[in-house]
Amino acid sequence: MTDDMLQYRTFWRRFGASLVDGIIFMPLMWPGMWILSHASPPVILAWICLGSAISFTYTIGMHAAFGQTIGKMVTRIQVRDVSGRPLRPSQAVRREAINLALFLVSLGFYVSRALSGDPIIAEKVEDLTLTMQIQSYLSYLVLAIELLTMMTNERRRAVHDFVAGSVVLKTSESPVARIGSILATRAPRTIS
Repeated sequence: MTDDMLQYRTFWRRFGASLVDGIIFMPLMWPGMWILSHASPPVILAWICLGSAISFTYTIGMHAAFGQTIGKMVTRIQVRDVSGRPLRPSQAVRREAINLALFLVSLGFYVSRALSGDPIIAEKVEDLTLTMQIQSYLSYLVLAIELLTMMTNERRRAVHDFVAGSVVLKTSESPVARIGSILATRAPRTIS
């Protein structure tokens, strides 16, 4: 394997980045767990929409602005255009298209459950309806396809990378240096 190909070996770094980003969102999970188990259907739907909007805004915004989420900064990987140029905002949106589609399918399901008076979230596995099971299996299938795709091509591009025309690369820049350079380029300049 050439040194050029090593820059694409990012599976464990991507996994670590997901963990870091998950930790960042943990403060939203605690009230979310209470809301999902105690609130009325309209409040639950509002919470699901708000949480998803925050998550999509974070992921798309960070990738569009910096090519990285905080998790990717910490694990020293960056999303770039396949040509190596910085990721464009439209590519950042396309990278999330599959997740957005899954969310919209789920949201339609949640709304139909709420309108029918059924509980939106099943309390026990035995209470999962066929639709809930299909939704769950679909999510697992998408994850499996993403992983399989990533592991079977030289540049380790997952399906969402092919959709967006992107690739994930290792970076040598430390997270502190990366944040410093971001702040330096975004800081207002004074004219002397």
